[in-house]
Amino acid sequence: MLQPGAGGAGAAVAQACPALGVGRLYLPDAAPGRAAQLAQDLNTRAGRPFAQAIGHAAEVTRRISGLINATPMGMADHQGTAPDPALLDPRHRVAEIVCFPLETELLRLARAPGCRRLDGGGMAVFQAARASELFTGRRADRARMLAHVATMPPPCPPIHTVLARGIFVDRRVARAPIGFISIEIIAPDVRSCGFTA
Repeated sequence: MLQPGAGGAGAAVAQACPALGVGRLYLPDAAPGRAAQLAQDLNTRAGRPFAQAIGHAAEVTRRISGLINATPMGMADHQGTAPDPALLDPRHRVAEIVCFPLETELLRLARAPGCRRLDGGGMAVFQAARASELFTGRRADRARMLAHVATMPPPCPPIHTVLARGIFVDRRVARAPIGFISIEIIAPDVRSCGFTA
């Protein structure tokens, strides 16, 4: 698996890769030292040579079956793709952690060669669900939240619009930083909240 991006979000995603069956993880990053440190940490945790910092995605694209973009590339203020979509072929699975827009340039371009694609909607939903649970002590309905995100037409509204249906049980407003985003949540009534008992 190729994962451009070894920052905070990239480190979190990379930590999950061994448990998800990823046999080998290649880490290119704009800060090579950061990729090398993450690879070393992952290898120590795995107890085997699992991760390797690399200079460029082109070094390994013929050996990988998929990639996870863990860079900000694809966000509205970070146009472009990581890696070069010309390196993709139909056997590659392409996952994105960029939440907004849901269809990044990388995902759009990965459609042409027939790659299986996964957008970053889950990243937004699962971060928001966990934050909501910390704020309220009640379990958020992740399936309902994912379904709502999937129905949003492009361009996606701001994160607070996405989360307004399904978080709090009254008209209180909450503002809180979650990872790299800040959310504002307003719920009109208990029936619109995505909680399970």
